[in-house]
Amino acid sequence: MLKHATPDLIDAFLKFIHIKGTFSDYIIEFQTTSDIQLSTDVAVLVGIAESTVVVERGQQEVADDNEDEEREGIPDGFLYARNGSLSVLFEMKRGGGKLYRPQLEAHKKKFLGVYSGGVREELVTWKSVLGFFTEQRKKYDDIHRNALLLDSFLEFCKIYMVGENTTEVPYDRHLALFSGRTFEVVNTLSNYALSLMNGVTPHVSFALEYKYPADAFPFFAICHKTKRVIFKPKGPYGLHIDLLVAKLFGRNMQTRHDNMANESFVHVDWIQTDDQINFLKEMIVYSFNCKYQNINPMPSEFIRKYDITKADYENSRLGREEQSFFHKGRYQRKVESEREKILSVLD
Repeated sequence: MLKHATPDLIDAFLKFIHIKGTFSDYIIEFQTTSDIQLSTDVAVLVGIAESTVVVERGQQEVADDNEDEEREGIPDGFLYARNGSLSVLFEMKRGGGKLYRPQLEAHKKKFLGVYSGGVREELVTWKSVLGFFTEQRKKYDDIHRNALLLDSFLEFCKIYMVGENTTEVPYDRHLALFSGRTFEVVNTLSNYALSLMNGVTPHVSFALEYKYPADAFPFFAICHKTKRVIFKPKGPYGLHIDLLVAKLFGRNMQTRHDNMANESFVHVDWIQTDDQINFLKEMIVYSFNCKYQNINPMPSEFIRKYDITKADYENSRLGREEQSFFHKGRYQRKVESEREKILSVLD
């Protein structure tokens, strides 16, 4: 946002983080891996998180944060003012992410020619940052460039729960991460999954998962990060749905879960027509019945019902015979058994 804003908004933000002086001619970059070799009279490291508490060396650390600490030499952002000789590095965490002392100290060493003790450290919370930008928004007419940038940024933070001490995105916000046609698709499929049975509930984790009852394993999921809808019948019936996906789209997705026979994936960008959506609804029902109604379809019945062809098989995960996922994982026997049954019917 600041990179595309007018200088007066950057000036105001610098004052907000207690950087005093007259600066201009700004350069802003992201995740810089290089040392700061520019001439710098004022060097500042800014840390932004939900809390200004820093995890010092030797203190208890949360496992999920260790990955970030291992990347301690890569700040999230860099701001330089040619006029005024100012360099600012940013380290930012959201949700439960914490600021770590080793990471902050490593960032300070990127200012070449400046003793690390001479780098000033400013720690602020996302709540205060968002409060500042909310107040700044009042200064601009709706058509001003900064107004458009601020509106987008504040809406982004609202959807992703920046400024809230949690990483869990509620059901409605998870769907709202999609936009345009893809939102219409996932919202339609979501409503259909919820309508299958009174008591089907959405649960938010890495993806939006649909369960019946609430403490069961999911039968369907929608994931914004990977842009996938995921069918989750019990194994090996994910292979059946693979055949339907291949029939509908002429291909299957290749994922790191290829060795699992209880799942099948569709990229939301593939879904373009109402006929495809209606077919996917049938696949949701199929997953639900396999998972919870103890329905175990025979390959011959399934293949005849949906007119599966040898070409569909060859475009599916099962048809990629040269790959080794058939021969590993806990579903190996079920995969090979189901594959033989399907081939015998097709042949």
